[in-house]
Amino acid sequence: MFDKFSDQARELSTLARDNGSGKTSVLDALRYVQRLMRGEHVEAIFNENSLTTWDKRREQTIGFSLLINEEVYKYELKIEYPSQKYKQHIKREELIWKDSPFFLYDGQEAYLYRINWNT
Repeated sequence: MFDKFSDQARELSTLARDNGSGKTSVLDALRYVQRLMRGEHVEAIFNENSLTTWDKRREQTIGFSLLINEEVYKYELKIEYPSQKYKQHIKREELIWKDSPFFLYDGQEAYLYRINWNT
């Protein structure tokens, strides 16, 4: 399973690994998050076909870290696939900035945290 990916952005970056190592999965995950951020509905993006065939879990997690201007941002998204078709939903979404929660959706409520620059 391909579960870690690290790259330094350059003018030209390549992603080269063995067949079946997860190159397409990395790009798919980034595209899924991009579509979600653009306002597409969860059910249109994450369908039964996006689950790993051999893994029987009904939950999918996408996570990544970005280094922007020497600051680390960590993002994690969990999608739950109930047994009913077309009822997939966001179970949890979180953005960590400066090692502190910045945004959290816990499946029911959304929280936006204030970063106190004095501490």
